[in-house]
Amino acid sequence: MKVLLALIVIFFYNDAYSLCEFKNVTSSDEVKYTSQKSINVNDISGHTIRVFKTETNHQNPKKNCEGLKILKTDFFGFSDYIKKKWKSNWLFDCYI
Repeated sequence: MKVLLALIVIFFYNDAYSLCEFKNVTSSDEVKYTSQKSINVNDISGHTIRVFKTETNHQNPKKNCEGLKILKTDFFGFSDYIKKKWKSNWLFDCYI
């Protein structure tokens, strides 16, 4: 009986978080590059790393499932190029 009760609790606990989905769309005029650096790496000919930060000030944000509005997004990124051909990205978001 305890196992059945535990399974029911786990099912409803996980289901509570999956009921609410929120999608936010941003236009390009809301996003600004605040910092961007390009670094030439001396390991391979033509190897360049680009590090950048963008800030998004959301103009007309909708409320999410908890009734909160997103005001600003700080986006940090890293791009890896060899002879101007993209190799990889590392990205990190911070929402306010």
